[in-house]
Amino acid sequence: MNIGIVKNKFAPCISVETKASKLFLDCGKIQKNTPSIPNFDALDAKISDYDMIFVSHLHWDHFGGVQYLWENGFEGQIIVSRETGHILKSWIQNGDMGISREYGSWISRHLRVLNYFERTECIRKLELTLFPSWHSIGAAMLHLEDLQSGHTLLYTGDMGLGDEATTRMINDRIELVIFDGSLFQLKKSNDQHQILLKLGKIVASVLNSYMSVVFPLFKLPSLILVRYFSEMLRAGQFNPMTRIYLDKGFFGSDLPIFPENVKIVKDMKTIGSPAIIFTIDKDVEIPNSITIFTAFGNNGDDLENFYISKEFIDWGDHKGKSFKFPFTNHFTRHQGKEFFSNISCRIAVPFFSTDYGMSNHLKSWWEREISNGANEPTFQMFGENPIML
Repeated sequence: MNIGIVKNKFAPCISVETKASKLFLDCGKIQKNTPSIPNFDALDAKISDYDMIFVSHLHWDHFGGVQYLWENGFEGQIIVSRETGHILKSWIQNGDMGISREYGSWISRHLRVLNYFERTECIRKLELTLFPSWHSIGAAMLHLEDLQSGHTLLYTGDMGLGDEATTRMINDRIELVIFDGSLFQLKKSNDQHQILLKLGKIVASVLNSYMSVVFPLFKLPSLILVRYFSEMLRAGQFNPMTRIYLDKGFFGSDLPIFPENVKIVKDMKTIGSPAIIFTIDKDVEIPNSITIFTAFGNNGDDLENFYISKEFIDWGDHKGKSFKFPFTNHFTRHQGKEFFSNISCRIAVPFFSTDYGMSNHLKSWWEREISNGANEPTFQMFGENPIML
């Protein structure tokens, strides 16, 4: 059961039950939504009966509802990746993201941090393993095994442009995969690898003009972009004077989880060019820069069309200009096919409902790309009952 679904809105909050335990997978919140999400009234059990919540990452639509658990008597473990734990502890220490002292103290008492790839027996014969999901910094997938029944579950949370090596490590036969189907509804879905290459080429062009590129983001930055730009700089594909900066506002304090060529700074206006800057302030004015919004929005001109329409671009003539570029940190249908070819599962369920408006696209894609053999996973949508292992 995903109690984070109400009408045409959703934020994952998935109830799972084993013979001995009850747990939540994420607990998201949608601001100013009526009726409220998550809908705890749909549960048969009390929140205080639950033993654990796994928080895949700290975007509000996956973490924002955890405060409701605190307010309603939840005393189980809060399972997160080590990187997510670093960020969360920083938020608590600094009172960021609206976390009060009392709420922060409750989180600290219940927080359990796990390393990627390590099998850990946490509660009542449940063995957990976290894998990176490449969505945002600290984002993780959860592999869960009920040691009493032998049943297994994989919850992807939001997924980004990952690598095959990670999914190949999940080599157990999985009973159920609950996966990110967020962008599978698109009728056309380009290869994100190719989109990333195009963006890197354009960014290199700007940096070679000794200008900076600003990426305004309203939440934790995409791990894909940070990692990709860091690797391009290390490989000599960017101007060698380039530096990569992350806004301290994302984290509240320094975190020991980034490559050495990625720095965390507070005052973005003092950064010299050339630089790649991820900032939480969409209105910040960085001297000698252009701004790129990596989303399917309407901020500025279309960057790709602008770039390919010019034989030569003097970026200095475009200082202060904003562009949009359709890169997303969710994996698309193209990556979905790769993902399901690398894992072995019996049933696959996207974590949204038939009312969300994308189920027909997703079902059509599934039948065309995945369901082509007797041993392929069965596609299902969420029902009204908790998931039983």
